[in-house]
Amino acid sequence: HTEVWELITDQMTKVKLMAQSPHAEVHSSQLLSHDQKLKLIGELCDLLHTSQHSYIRARQHLIPEGMIKEMMQRNKNNEWRKFESVDKHRQTIMQLLKHSPSWLTLLENSSLLDSCREYVAAMDGILKSVHEMLDQYRSMVPYMYRLDDNTLLQVLRAGND
Repeated sequence: HTEVWELITDQMTKVKLMAQSPHAEVHSSQLLSHDQKLKLIGELCDLLHTSQHSYIRARQHLIPEGMIKEMMQRNKNNEWRKFESVDKHRQTIMQLLKHSPSWLTLLENSSLLDSCREYVAAMDGILKSVHEMLDQYRSMVPYMYRLDDNTLLQVLRAGND
């Protein structure tokens, strides 16, 4: 993620320098187009990073305890149905990058950026639902309100041990 942003920043700097050239007016539309593509690549990189980070965070805490199924039964919203799709979506994108290692090729698929935005929103909803569920547990037991989400999940996992 950081390396991609370093490359994007470097390219954006070069585009800005080229745009300041006295001969750049002829190519101004191409420079502007390239700058927009760089911004979209940056957004795509951020979206992939955010959705995968959220997915891993939710998965490591919830899958072993079967909480995902419990949450799916409690909340009949579409976000929980998309939970497993987030990782499949990322794997598809990684396969596309292996086949053609250029972020620009990802932009050729116009729906890709929209689907990434959708999955980030879904993961935000899922993490919010997890937090709300943990708040319910906190309200049932005195002193649980002092525990952060990770610690409370560890306590719930340990049970009576």
